[in-house]
Amino acid sequence: MDTAWITVTAVWLIWVLLASALNGRPVRLDSVYVVAPLVLVAGVLLGRVAAKSDADPPAPAPRPLWLDASLLFLLVALLPGVGLRLAPGPPPLGYPNANSAAAIQVMVLIALVLLGAHHDRWSRTLYTVALAASAFAVVHHGSQAGILVAIPVALAVVVMLVRPSRRSWWAVALGVSTLVGAVYGFLRLATASAWPDLAVRALSRVRQDLWTTALALWSRSPVIGSGPGSFAEANPYAVDADLVSAHSVALQVAAELGLVGVVILILLIVLGYLVGVRISAPHGVLASAAWTALWVHSLMDHLLDHPGMALVAGLVLGWAGSSAHKIRDSEQLDVAQRETPG
Repeated sequence: MDTAWITVTAVWLIWVLLASALNGRPVRLDSVYVVAPLVLVAGVLLGRVAAKSDADPPAPAPRPLWLDASLLFLLVALLPGVGLRLAPGPPPLGYPNANSAAAIQVMVLIALVLLGAHHDRWSRTLYTVALAASAFAVVHHGSQAGILVAIPVALAVVVMLVRPSRRSWWAVALGVSTLVGAVYGFLRLATASAWPDLAVRALSRVRQDLWTTALALWSRSPVIGSGPGSFAEANPYAVDADLVSAHSVALQVAAELGLVGVVILILLIVLGYLVGVRISAPHGVLASAAWTALWVHSLMDHLLDHPGMALVAGLVLGWAGSSAHKIRDSEQLDVAQRETPG
């Protein structure tokens, strides 16, 4: 699976370079198209390492102190009043909607930790409080879309902690269906000649203009796009740093990297769902819920412009995959031991 992540990321980066060259644009190594996928994959690999540290040595040995400290630091950074700034704007990520989305991922990460075996009473209490605090952080940052997508994720967290599922395929199927439905609704709205008043109030007239601009730019070069950075040049709102992007990962990629970029992006999303298919429940259920929430929200916002967002999303996938593989290996070992003649 690690090879698949690295391969798709490499294909993505190669296409970013080609799209830049074909459109006569300079290659910027600090571009979101370069930074976000690299940070995402780094998060996946780091999540696997962290989960391995949690699972080895086997319980009842305590979890490494550095791991507890790192996990709780992620949460504390998202709480109000801490003031850790990774970018200009509301801390820590510089954008309230990204802060809410990151808090959702941290909530799932904490739930994955609670599924582990390394818990005495104090540790379980600590992480339960941390779980509640992460839910509070989602609401505090005030993203309406973030709160909306957080509701089913929070429900999945509670159910998996109280009554874990024995299968994860249904969660993956539900996540994919939800995302496909969201894409359909999004495209219907984005391409509509006039938006309903409710949509304008919820999403804003400015976002409608940004999406219209992105669609117009995509129509000029539908296959290869107009190149990284082209949307900002076509965007009349680009003088405002908060409005430089299209506020939609789908339309931003389509406008600048074309249909080829969209296809590679879909492959990346599919890889995330394959994690849920290949691992045991309830880890797969939580990973699929978090992954779906990220991409449904990203349809109407620019979350992955913030590297911290990609990092925590990768951590969730990495931890879930590694944790569940350990459980499956253990189950298979138990079966083998029972079948061994005594």
